[in-house]
Amino acid sequence: MGHARTGSYTGWLQVAGIDSGASEVTVHLSFFDAGHDPGEKAVADALDSSLRRLEEQVRLRVDNAAG
Repeated sequence: MGHARTGSYTGWLQVAGIDSGASEVTVHLSFFDAGHDPGEKAVADALDSSLRRLEEQVRLRVDNAAG
């Protein structure tokens, strides 16, 4: 996948709280050159992996705060 530091893509991420304490995440990516676009599956896989790691970090903090 491209990398923001190389200037091959740009994007934004928005996190919104929804009912029951859950969150909804919206990610928008734009690739400057078609050659930098890794394809929908690679992007989806990378985002899924990143969100799973983030979920685990949040869960650890909540569990540790609860005692």
